[in-house]
This record gives sequence, structure tokens and C-alpha cells, in this order.
Amino acid sequence: MNIVKFISVLALVFVSGCSTTKNLKSPLESENIKELEQSNVVIQDESLNAALQLFDSIGMSKMMDELIDQVLEIEMQKNPAMAPYKKTLRVFFENHLSYKSLRIDLAEIYADHFTKSELVQLAEFNSSALGKKSMKVMPTLYRKGSELGMSRVQGNIDELTDMIKEESERIQELQSQP
Repeated sequence: MNIVKFISVLALVFVSGCSTTKNLKSPLESENIKELEQSNVVIQDESLNAALQLFDSIGMSKMMDELIDQVLEIEMQKNPAMAPYKKTLRVFFENHLSYKSLRIDLAEIYADHFTKSELVQLAEFNSSALGKKSMKVMPTLYRKGSELGMSRVQGNIDELTDMIKEESERIQELQSQP
């Protein structure tokens, strides 16, 4: 697997737990929020602050670090040829997929989908025994779900290859007709 495809797959697997299906418009301009955060100015948006408090209550930073570790470990086992690049991949992921690099963007996503009150309720739930258990097992659930998905694709890759070949032939046939 080439390095670009490898990184793309890892990024997709990593962010699958934090994805959204709509094109988001931030309640504040992202660049301004990042500048504010970097200058240690308090963010005034209550929903963003509630989302950040939720992240603290669930240990999002630790969870995302563990997910990066798990994804890298799985890929190193599956593709030992990538082992020399593990450190480089880790630096890349820490720069672009770590909690520190994504926290404000993730807070914007949460604030766009939940009210401040709902975010507070989520934080309260995550402080309960069931909420704590949920957060503890979440990285394992994501990893196992990712492994299952990859396994299914790999186990049926011949079928996919045949389907793509058939569709390619059909398209070529259509394009050759006047």
C-alpha cells in the first residue's frame, strides 16, 4: 500500500468516530477561534465551552491518543513495510489528528449539533458509572469496528475488483457509442 493511501485509510478510520454528514459552518470563524485559543483568550461562546467541558469529562485527549496508538499498531502489524515510517506517521497524526489540533473544530461540530443544555447533560451522563464505562470501552469498540470493516473489504476484494472491472467495461462501452 502506498504511503498516501495508507495515511488516507488511517485518517478515515481515525475520524470515523467524530464524523458528520453535513458541511459545517462554524458559529465563529475557525481561524479566529484558533488564534484566540493560542493566545489563551477565553472563548466566549457558551456552547463551545460546554463542548470543551464535555471533552474534558470524557477524557477525549487520552481517548484520541489511544486511538492513534491503536491504529498505528494495527497498521504496523498488517503492513510491516511501513514500520520505518511509524515515527513520521505519529508526528503527522499528532500535528493534524490529535485532540490538541482538533479540539476547537470538534467543539464547533458538537456545538452545531447540540445545545449548551444537551452538552451539559452529556457531560453529566459521562460522569456516571455507565458513562465512564462507555468512554473506557469506546476506543476498543472503534478499533474492533475498524478491524471488522477492513476485514470485510479485504475478504471481498476480489468481488469489488470484479464489480469495478465490469462497471469500467460498461462505461467504456457507453463512451464508445456515438
